[in-house]
Amino acid sequence: MTIPTALDTNRTRTVLVPALAVSDLRHEWILTSCVILAIAAVITPLLLLLGLKHGLVEWKRYELVQNPYYREIRPIKAQEFSPEWLAEILSRDDVASLIPNILRGASSVTVIPEHGNNVLTPDMLPTIAGDPLLIGNGIEVPQDGECVVSASMAEKLALKVGDEILIRIGRREGRLIQERMQVVGILPVRADVRDALYATLSFAEDVETFRDGHAIRHRNWPGGIPRPYMSFDGMFVTLTRRLSVAQTSRLTINTGFISAELAQAEDFTSLTGLAMPATGATYKLAVADSTIQLANLNAVFDQLRGLGIILLPYVDTVSASIMIDENMIDGNTTPWRPTAVTGLSLSPAQADQTGMPFVPWGALRRTANLPAFADFSQALVPETLGLEIGSRLLMRLTINEQYFDLPFEVVGSWDGERIIVPIESLGQVNTSRDRRLIYEPESGELLMTKSGYRGFRMYANRIEDVSGLHQFFLEQKIDVDARLSEIGELLALDRALTRLFWLVAIVGVLGGIAAMVASLYAAVERKRRAYGMLRLMGLSKGHVSAIPVIQAICIALLSISIAIGGFFALSFVINTVFAADLPLDTDLCYLPADSLFLSMLITTATAIGSSLLGAFQATRIDPAEAIREE
Repeated sequence: MTIPTALDTNRTRTVLVPALAVSDLRHEWILTSCVILAIAAVITPLLLLLGLKHGLVEWKRYELVQNPYYREIRPIKAQEFSPEWLAEILSRDDVASLIPNILRGASSVTVIPEHGNNVLTPDMLPTIAGDPLLIGNGIEVPQDGECVVSASMAEKLALKVGDEILIRIGRREGRLIQERMQVVGILPVRADVRDALYATLSFAEDVETFRDGHAIRHRNWPGGIPRPYMSFDGMFVTLTRRLSVAQTSRLTINTGFISAELAQAEDFTSLTGLAMPATGATYKLAVADSTIQLANLNAVFDQLRGLGIILLPYVDTVSASIMIDENMIDGNTTPWRPTAVTGLSLSPAQADQTGMPFVPWGALRRTANLPAFADFSQALVPETLGLEIGSRLLMRLTINEQYFDLPFEVVGSWDGERIIVPIESLGQVNTSRDRRLIYEPESGELLMTKSGYRGFRMYANRIEDVSGLHQFFLEQKIDVDARLSEIGELLALDRALTRLFWLVAIVGVLGGIAAMVASLYAAVERKRRAYGMLRLMGLSKGHVSAIPVIQAICIALLSISIAIGGFFALSFVINTVFAADLPLDTDLCYLPADSLFLSMLITTATAIGSSLLGAFQATRIDPAEAIREE
């Protein structure tokens, strides 16, 4: 017979203890079943409540987060927003996307379906790549020649994806153009309840520009060329004699000027770089913190009609540098040479009368229909530059940190220090103070372009960010529309249900702990003799104390298993009964696998904690108690 070693004996005891714990539970199966069912009855409602939180509330949160309609913010009133300002807003961490908008009056178009006689006038809204409204509803962002329509518009015109529509765009003077587009998507009602058509931002901008009366050359839409008007910083008026007091006061009546006084030679030279005209009198007309335009010049001319006046508008806010030879670049020399430039346009007779330099391009054009900028690209250069007539130079004109590199043809020279160009050219460049300009080298045109947008659609990163963005815009004095009430209701529901869940969970857990503690503690007290006999048979305190713990784990696992089974049965009933009443895309009550696993861990940990008092009581049982009872 082999005598077991101490290690073998300890291993036998380790295997024996779980078997004894399980056998004891089986022996008292009625009592064990009652405890298991009592704990399962506590856990099952908790799982159902947690399932509703994961199902209904999380579905609603998901709908709000994924449906960009609730994350959208847009200004209530139309006002101009510069591209730089919009780019700054887009760079915020709480902003997901920002789509500029066009003027509402320019966004209305007439739509005729390819097959059908119905006609509709929806709002046209611009869209760009990554538009959350389209992507969040599973719709492809349209390209040029494509569009997305709202469900309301699709229903009224019987449109479906793949259909073609005819878009008519008119303007006040009767011009009408037509464009064909293919429908590539239909927005659901929840995304947009209006009659709306979504097209590319470039197409929407072209529609707005066309309605302003300008041609869109790349689309062959007719219209005028958006050449900039002339803007001047002030004006001198010269004539052969002084004006009377009454005539001088007329210079500030309905002309836009606030003062008219005799000019000083030094002031004239500092502003124009030229000697003051050798005539009877020269007056300086000033404005208040603004520029003057052609209408102001014509108003002064009309006030003094018949007096032989000469108008000398000036621009003193433009700085210049020139590049005589574009290849004159080496390691030590910059190709740009700072210089001074002045604008002057006089007829030969006016030049003789004033004693000012003769300019080949002639008198000031006081007409709104200016020719192309290339017709003004002439320059009278200082003799010190040594440039021949017919040569070309590149002049960089800078105003308000914006510059334009413009070519000029040398048409003569003079003995002064400044380069003289037509005042019309400086007047057009000076307009960049108020309007955004671009220069097209191919056409030689200086053109006005869009300086800003009249609105925007913006989407927050999260629904929680909407309130902060709304407050930010209010501080910027911009009234915006946001779905704060719907978001507030959901967040309040989420907080309330979370508090309710934890309140019920705490009460349930405390009840479960109390039941477990009472059951296990009572079992130990009831079986003091049995525990004493186990100690007499050689089991240590640790082995004896492990019995209640093992039994608690078994009870917990059986209880959570029954609770999970009950949860699945009841959640199936809930999801089936309410499926017809609620338009849900997911189950009303469900639990993900990780939540179920976490529930098992929490239940087991709670059971182990509850068994510690019984385990401690088991260690205090003296083996002698079993002998005394014998």
